[in-house]
Amino acid sequence: MNPRIFELKLDVVPTSVYIIVANLISPGQVTTLDRIKTLYNGPPEALPGALTELVRRGVLKELPEGYELVPDEDWT
Repeated sequence: MNPRIFELKLDVVPTSVYIIVANLISPGQVTTLDRIKTLYNGPPEALPGALTELVRRGVLKELPEGYELVPDEDWT
């Protein structure tokens, strides 16, 4: 996990989702939505918005097979 995530001042849910993803994979690797869902214990309706926010901020890249963790130099 990269502590720089806290510098982005995201809400709790996107930050939590990032922590889940960062514990599953390293930058450049891909994980699936199903895998994220198995570890996510927040409100189910909040997960899509959190993933969208992480993609929008460049933390994750959405791919047909799942989500890729992006190196922090590309975060906005």
